[in-house]
Amino acid sequence: ALLRASPPEIDFPLDKNGGTALLYAAVWARVPILVGLLASGANPDPPRDAREGRTILMEAVNASNNYDAQTFPEVLRALRRTLTDLDGDGRSLLHHVARIGFDKKKWNEVNYYARCIIEYLQEAHRGAPEGVAAYVDMQDRRGDTALHLACKSANRVMVAILLKAGAVQDLPNRDG
Repeated sequence: ALLRASPPEIDFPLDKNGGTALLYAAVWARVPILVGLLASGANPDPPRDAREGRTILMEAVNASNNYDAQTFPEVLRALRRTLTDLDGDGRSLLHHVARIGFDKKKWNEVNYYARCIIEYLQEAHRGAPEGVAAYVDMQDRRGDTALHLACKSANRVMVAILLKAGAVQDLPNRDG
């Protein structure tokens, strides 16, 4: 009776960084659990102070689980509300994906995540490609775009994905 009378602590932090069950479901590519938690009222945007402002989606791309299971489109759709959120350094989800590309061993998953994000944006902004371009060209606090980072990592596939999505090639960052 006590459990029925009081709501469950669905957003209870499970670790010192404030990671919740929803975060772990997203990181570990457990889509049915993720969807169930959201349907039960889990907060898709819990406090991010201990994670330097990173969203659950940003945390999810830092692991290869969604690449291995090919579940990232489902995770992205479930957490779409936070897609345009930025971290503490003004970085988007696409910036995070591009930064992972500095590890060449992760290029396959980086390219997968980038394609999924671009495809989702194109679907969401059907008939309005400027919405996709605005997201692709977001600049962080250093003025870097995802294209800057992809070029620095020499990931030609991601560079091609971003250019095809309309990335501006000559946006200067703080370094010029």
